[in-house]
Amino acid sequence: SSSEQGCPIDPPASSGPLRAEQPVMASPQSRAAAMASPENLGIMSDSLSLANHGVAAGFGIARFATNMGFGTVSACIRGSAVALESAAGANPASSVLHGVDGIVGFAHGATTMGQNVAQSITHASLLTTRSGLRAAGAQEGELLRLTVGSEAAEVVNTVDALARHIAGPLADRARPELLLAANAWGVLQRAADARRPDVPADAGDAPLLPEHSERWLRFAAATFGHIWLAGLLDGASAAGLARGEAKRRRGGCSGEAALACAGVEGNVEVLAFEQKTSELFAPGYLVAVDHDTGSVVVALRGTSSVTDALSDLFCRPEPLQLGGHSGSAHSGMLRAARRVEGPLAALAEQGLARLGADSGRKRIVVCGHSLGAGVAGPLAPLL
Repeated sequence: SSSEQGCPIDPPASSGPLRAEQPVMASPQSRAAAMASPENLGIMSDSLSLANHGVAAGFGIARFATNMGFGTVSACIRGSAVALESAAGANPASSVLHGVDGIVGFAHGATTMGQNVAQSITHASLLTTRSGLRAAGAQEGELLRLTVGSEAAEVVNTVDALARHIAGPLADRARPELLLAANAWGVLQRAADARRPDVPADAGDAPLLPEHSERWLRFAAATFGHIWLAGLLDGASAAGLARGEAKRRRGGCSGEAALACAGVEGNVEVLAFEQKTSELFAPGYLVAVDHDTGSVVVALRGTSSVTDALSDLFCRPEPLQLGGHSGSAHSGMLRAARRVEGPLAALAEQGLARLGADSGRKRIVVCGHSLGAGVAGPLAPLL
């Protein structure tokens, strides 16, 4: 190699032959301590849990194959005996076949019993070992955290606990009883809906929705992109897709094409369009300056991916204080709102600056669909 001046760089002086650095070997005590950490014990415990499920599946397959094999053999033997007896009555040959069928049945029972005993012993051994690991301080869920990350593991474990909590009491109920309960639940919901107060007769033409509600709805639809659901507001037709493609051919960006597909017209300037978010608690969004209404629109996308669905399902109540009021929020949606608050606040400030001083009353509109609407709720006061 050479220096900047082109002169060779001298190798460092050495007082003797070069020696390879010897690796530092951990002591047996340190290795044992590392293996006995709660994290490693948890990984071993989770592995045993998976092994237990694998044992159950494996023995189930073996039991099915055993029943199928012995059943086929027994059916063939009995069929032959019956055929002989129908042709010539009871005879020595049919008696022999019945005897063989009895032996096959005995072997079948013995094999099944052996499989059941082996499964019980294996199951008990795995449970005993896992109980010992728990007693030693094993942290549950470490293997899942190692595989998918701490945050995703937290969501999966929460959803699993919720499903067990809801489905557990229903496990022993007969299916007709569950169907009757579901039907009764529907009847109660319809009755509650029927009791809602009607619009007062003297309401006149007073608006029941905020101003420009349909426009904000179209912004929310645009977050799905011009080749996805943005154009379905006007029904299942190709008109929205055609508008989006026309905008693209005229040099519009993907956000502008999505707005065109959703039927948003007028002087709209797209600041950001995040459509491919695959991170947990990070829904897609579109931020635009709507010069026609003097608004900065922050629109949040609804559920569009597996990670979005996990955000939906992470629904344990989380304490929240906003504006001096205390309450609870959907934990997944609140976490998403807090995660996107920083970048969206910066974009909203940028949008307000672009509106200029002559825009009259300026405002920030936060809207969304489905998951996006749930995130928009706590996001608005955070912004």
